Amino acid sequence: MDFKELEEKIAKTRDEEKILRKALQEADRGFIQPSFLPLKEVKKQMGQGTIYYSEEMIRIREVSFFQRHVRIPLPIDYLRVHTKKKHLTVLVNEILGLSLTMQFSVTEKKNISLEEVKAGILEQLKTTGIYIELLEEGMIQKTASPLHFLSYRLVIGENDMYHLVFYTVHQQNGSMLVGDYNCLYEDVPKWKNIMKATMSYLIFQ
Repeated sequence: MDFKELEEKIAKTRDEEKILRKALQEADRGFIQPSFLPLKEVKKQMGQGTIYYSEEMIRIREVSFFQRHVRIPLPIDYLRVHTKKKHLTVLVNEILGLSLTMQFSVTEKKNISLEEVKAGILEQLKTTGIYIELLEEGMIQKTASPLHFLSYRLVIGENDMYHLVFYTVHQQNGSMLVGDYNCLYEDVPKWKNIMKATMSYLIFQ
C-alpha cells in the first residue's frame, strides 16, 4: 500500500468515525432531552384521550367530582385520590411531586377578581416567609363560569415547585371552584402545557 492509498484509508476512517459520533450524540440528546409538545398540540391530543411524548404516552380520562358539578380531564395513571370529602378533593403522586387540590363552595360574591385571589395568595405566603415568582395569568371564557388562572414558581431550595392556581364562579348558582395544580419546577417542560390544556376542558356546572 503506497502513501496515497494510506492517506485515503485514514480519511475514510475519520469520516466514518465522524458519522458514528454524530449519530451517538443525536441519540444521547434524544434520550436526555425528550421532545415535548406545544400547547395547541397538547390540547388536541388531550381531546383525543392520549398525549404522546417521544418517550411515553399519557392516558387522559374525564373524571367527575363534587356530585358531577366538576368534570375534568386527568392523567389517570399519574394521579390517585388522596382525600375526597364533600367540599375537598386532593389527588397526588408523591413519587413525581405532582398534585391537584380542588375546593368546592358556594359564595354570594360572584365577581371575585383575579387581583383579589392573587393578593390572598401573596399574603398567605408572606406570613410563612416563602418567596414566589409570578409567571403568568389569564382567563378562559366559558358561558356561565369564566375560568381565571395564574401560575407561579414557589422557591423552596433544591426542589422548587410550579403552581397553576385557578378559580371559577358559576354566575347563575353562585357555586365556586378553586384549584391548585402543581409539579416540580424541573418538570415544567412536561406538565405545564398539560395543566394549561386541562383548564380549557374543565366543565363547571
